[in-house]
Amino acid sequence: FLYCVSIDIRAESSIIFIQALFRAYSARQIYEHSINKKLEKAALVVKEIYSSEQVYVSRLDLVLKLYIDPLSNRSKAISLGLSEEDVRHLFDVSLMKIIASFHRSEFLKELNINVDNWAKDQSIIKSFKLLIGFIKVYTQYINNFDNASLALKKLRESNLAFSNFLNENAAKPESNKLDLETLLIEPIQRIPRYQLLLKELLRNLPIHHPEYTILVQALNSVKEIASTINTRKAMALGRHAVVRVYSLIQPQTEVQDLIQPTRVLVHEGRLKQYYVDFDQMEGFYFYLFNDLLIKTKHNTIKFVTIDTKKFRQRWSLEGAEVHDNPDSRLPKAWKIKFGNGEQILIGGRTMEEKTEWLKHLHETLARSRQSFDINVRQGLQTKITNVI
Repeated sequence: FLYCVSIDIRAESSIIFIQALFRAYSARQIYEHSINKKLEKAALVVKEIYSSEQVYVSRLDLVLKLYIDPLSNRSKAISLGLSEEDVRHLFDVSLMKIIASFHRSEFLKELNINVDNWAKDQSIIKSFKLLIGFIKVYTQYINNFDNASLALKKLRESNLAFSNFLNENAAKPESNKLDLETLLIEPIQRIPRYQLLLKELLRNLPIHHPEYTILVQALNSVKEIASTINTRKAMALGRHAVVRVYSLIQPQTEVQDLIQPTRVLVHEGRLKQYYVDFDQMEGFYFYLFNDLLIKTKHNTIKFVTIDTKKFRQRWSLEGAEVHDNPDSRLPKAWKIKFGNGEQILIGGRTMEEKTEWLKHLHETLARSRQSFDINVRQGLQTKITNVI
């Protein structure tokens, strides 16, 4: 009897062991199938990186062929009524040639070698190592882009011969109906495109994949430049908004110095200002800049509001502080103390408005203090250097 029991136990153990092996094998098969599927998707992303890079390079070459090379010829530029300064404002010729050369002769060339069999036995590590080393060159292009766009807009509007030259080139079959403005923004748009493609590629690669670490480094490098692009876009929008505000405020003599190269509009909106013991309150429209707060009033003509603002007051934000209002009677209000000793109590219509305004105020004042500290340190360093 014991012998039979022993046989049954061994048989049962063998069955359990075989079942465990089968489950492990099945799990392994499922895992490998999942990995293979992801690698197939990753391979498609690599091919998309390559094919989109081909298009990008073709458009960079188009800028060189149709615009930069002809306008670098002084006789051609003169015939279009363009000075050397006009051409410099439109293009950083050497920078454009450097960017086009890198993408054509290095990055795309290296991708071309490895793209077809990437999933099996090829590597794109070298391609992205090249990109990591080069990507910061785009910072200079980004910094020049706003001025180049403005110069192009002005010349297109004021110079008929140049405008015709642009239209003729855009109409050529090789341009594929892309005008110069569209072509010049390609490098700006390419960076976020790299970011999206690298994210998708990493999402389909296991962490232990031999190319994972390098691709993460490439993504971080691209993110850094993308952040610069977003900051520049925000600053450009802020500067354009300053011009808009200047055109709205009357009399303009009160804000004749409003438009400054470093000044941007941060936030704006209607707020209530409270006076002694909260018994009096008046509505105003406030504009928050990175260094100023301006209070205005809606203009009215015979009880009809028009789209201009009457200037009321302005305050420098240097040395300013923001404090929440401790009085429970006005939970939506807050206090601003300015560097000249003046203070105001203002509030929003909702708690959400209050939260949004306080966020913008705190961030703006923090940046203002940081900028002031930097300027002080630089001034001290200059004085020390001069003494030495």
